[in-house]
Amino acid sequence: NKALELNPNNNYAYVGLGCLYENQGKSTESERAFKKALELNPKNDYIYVKFGWFYKDQGKFTESEQAFKKAIELNPKNDYAYLGLGQFYGNQGKSTEAEQAFKKAMELNPKNDFAYVELSGLYRSQEKFTEAEQIFKKALELNPNSDRAIGGLATIYYEMGNNELSKVYA
Repeated sequence: NKALELNPNNNYAYVGLGCLYENQGKSTESERAFKKALELNPKNDYIYVKFGWFYKDQGKFTESEQAFKKAIELNPKNDYAYLGLGQFYGNQGKSTEAEQAFKKAMELNPKNDFAYVELSGLYRSQEKFTEAEQIFKKALELNPNSDRAIGGLATIYYEMGNNELSKVYA
């Protein structure tokens, strides 16, 4: 609120306020803050990414997809917009679209370990264990402390019947 007192046109302050409200479970206030941020800066792709995740969590899937696509339209190099779109498609059971979106996020930002984790999780759900293992390992190269990648490897090894390696990563 202090940032808004100093500059009531600070669209990022409204994004921060929207995130705060979202964390508090105040979805109406959160949406209002995000909309105010967009009103102040309709070309800010970051806000559309936030809206995409917000709407996905709200079960507003059409709005979620549109928000991620708008972010990509505004900034075709926004790897988090592709990551969010991939998560959206994965939740909708659109595996091919999800895979393409995750790969695009990885192409745009090869150091985004979250994109690797998401892609490997998609492969794991399709029982493509070898592919998932390779991608999880790449995620660990990028971020050796990635608990999601470590847990993913433990799960894959368990599902493959390799209990010894599963215990190493558990």
